[in-house]
Amino acid sequence: ADTTMQGDIATLQTKATNLEGADTAMKTSIDGLADADTTMQGDIATLKTKATDLAAADTAMQGDIAALQTADTTLQNSIDSLNTAQGTMEGNIATLQETVDGIIGVPSESGEAGQVLTKTEDGLEWQTINVTVDEELDADSENSVQNKAVTAAVNELKETDENLDSDISALSGNLDLQTKQLKDADDAQKNATSALQQANESTQDTLESHLSAIEKLQTENVTQQNAIAELQTENQALRSDVNELKQTVKELKEILESGAMDQKVVTLTLEAGWNLVAMPGKLVPYNDTEKAILEKIEIWTFDKTEKIYVHPYELDSLASYWMRAPEECTIHFSVQGK
Repeated sequence: ADTTMQGDIATLQTKATNLEGADTAMKTSIDGLADADTTMQGDIATLKTKATDLAAADTAMQGDIAALQTADTTLQNSIDSLNTAQGTMEGNIATLQETVDGIIGVPSESGEAGQVLTKTEDGLEWQTINVTVDEELDADSENSVQNKAVTAAVNELKETDENLDSDISALSGNLDLQTKQLKDADDAQKNATSALQQANESTQDTLESHLSAIEKLQTENVTQQNAIAELQTENQALRSDVNELKQTVKELKEILESGAMDQKVVTLTLEAGWNLVAMPGKLVPYNDTEKAILEKIEIWTFDKTEKIYVHPYELDSLASYWMRAPEECTIHFSVQGK
């Protein structure tokens, strides 16, 4: 019996040792579970921080959208200003046209497209004038049909648009990176972060909506740029028309002020040798200048005061002269008035 009891005691001691080992193993497992719980709590806190950062990025995007809307308003104001300038220029063209019509009558037949009213020896005629237009906008161009001010404004708008495109691209890249990081974290912690995953999906939908709004604003921006380009082309054409009308008015005024429309061309034929010439009316030099006539032809006139023949310094109207031509020739004068 004592031997049997000793064996039972040994068995109980072995079991006690095994229980102590099992207890130690269980404590180790509990500690491991606690460590795992701490790690998971840290991962959840990290995900919450990332969600907060995403919300901040969403707020920043709202500010960018507001900036784009402000730029859109600026573009619209520019278009309105160009429309106003176009209306003013059309009014100026109409005023100049009335001035031209008031100075002298235009030909009864209208000119063809691209023709302007031009003064010739035969009067006013419709003629085609070639105008070279720059193929591209250039703020340093010296071409008379190039609008430097509009070119500079358009270049500034283009630069603003390029900066906006760059900002949008940077924001899109950051959002894509943050979305990928959140998706990787969700795959590793699906059970613990289901609520955060749903919140992230909702935020992603919001971001996609914002991106769609940005794309829409970009499309509208391109449309407005095209409208500005069309208005600029029309503005250049109107400026060219105004400049041509100004030149025509200037030429017509010069004709009226000089009295050229009341002049008649007189041709005098001189035979070789001496010719007695009586100068008709008030003389205005035509093709032959008075100086050239005095230099090439020997001319004498009678000085009534000194009672002698002298060389004249100028040709007086209604006076008589002896002219010695070296050979037969023709001289021309424009006679003004009666």
